[in-house]
Amino acid sequence: MDLLKLFRSIEELLYELALWLILLPKTLIKVVISPRWAYTYIVAEWEKDIADRFDEYMSPFFFWLMVGVIPYLLDMQWISRRLADAQGTPPERSNLLRVACLFLGGPLGFALSIQKARGTRIGRKSLKRSFYTQCLCFGPLNLFVFPLFAWTSWAVLKPWPKVSQTGDWHVLCPWCPDSRIGIFGMVIAHVLALAAFVWWLVAEANTVTCELQDLSSGKALAVFLLGIPLSYLLFLFGALLVGLIWNLLS
Repeated sequence: MDLLKLFRSIEELLYELALWLILLPKTLIKVVISPRWAYTYIVAEWEKDIADRFDEYMSPFFFWLMVGVIPYLLDMQWISRRLADAQGTPPERSNLLRVACLFLGGPLGFALSIQKARGTRIGRKSLKRSFYTQCLCFGPLNLFVFPLFAWTSWAVLKPWPKVSQTGDWHVLCPWCPDSRIGIFGMVIAHVLALAAFVWWLVAEANTVTCELQDLSSGKALAVFLLGIPLSYLLFLFGALLVGLIWNLLS
């Protein structure tokens, strides 16, 4: 009987993972094309029973983890291996919890700022809805800024061959950071990051306006002025917390 339950649990897990292959790009395309949709979607889902929520699109928190955290986790693991190989030491392992704690500052900071601007009490249930909305805003931002982060780590840490930058240098080392292809990659990464930041400003402005139910720019500006430094402070706190836990467990 227990074995049958195990098989059914595995079946449900595999089905859920397969479903993510459809829901993840569907959610990403929807929120990028229509930034205002994030707020209306979360409000509509919050009216449903917990078991019926997030059926047509991906859960905002898992969406944020998949597109906004896991790419950085993979790149950090690559960086750790490169540094370990250069120093001849074992690589330092980065797990999902540690990286997620670092990136929680963005959505959590703006969720707290919105609650403060609305004048509502900050509690687990009241904060969760705003936090889920922010996950839909920060997921695409993190994803499209990632190429710049990855290019920078790739350019700095990879041991490039020492070839003379004359003659056929671009042919001998086409993927070097200073080659034509490397410079083109740098430009594309910066353009994507800039476009992502502009999109995030638009998406965040729409979300804040809907959350506050106020079309005036004063409260929205206050949310930004409070949310940005608060997100940074939460990022620092997350980094300190991760370091403390890691030291205690190691």
